[in-house]
Amino acid sequence: FKSMWDAVLDIGRPDTAQEMLIKAEAAFKKADDIWNLRKDDYFVNDEARARYWDDREKARLALEAARKKAEQQTQQDKNAQQQSDTEASRLKYTEEAQKAYKRLQTPLEKYTARQEELNKALKDGKILQADYNTLMAAAKKDYEATLKKPKQSGVKVSAGDRQEDSAHAALLTLQAELRTLEKHAGA
Repeated sequence: FKSMWDAVLDIGRPDTAQEMLIKAEAAFKKADDIWNLRKDDYFVNDEARARYWDDREKARLALEAARKKAEQQTQQDKNAQQQSDTEASRLKYTEEAQKAYKRLQTPLEKYTARQEELNKALKDGKILQADYNTLMAAAKKDYEATLKKPKQSGVKVSAGDRQEDSAHAALLTLQAELRTLEKHAGA
């Protein structure tokens, strides 16, 4: 029963290059055998002998064509496999690069990218406003969670050092403001 279905499904399906090669080899072998059997036969006239030779030559040419076709098909299969491997490799490296980029992205860039993605989806009608609000709230929560500074380890800065740092920062700010005012007054 299975062979019947296989035969039905094969109706109208062209032969593969290998099948064509097998058929061409069989046809050539048959034509060559007939030629070898009849070439020295005294009962075969010259016209029939010429037909046998022509049949053998046609079969030989068909065999050569089938061999070339099979070689081309084999080369195409190799090229397709090589292209497939190259594409798979390219996709793998692209995926790795995207993962590396996501790891290096700052939390603000991630939040902005997510916001743009959700805005586009909302604009295109792919999500509802309620879903947009929920997803944006989750994205904002994730972003704010990254902004929370971890607790300092047991290292404490003395009050004097903190006072000195804040005084130095205030001095730098005042100097910058003074330069700005001098530029405006001089201009």
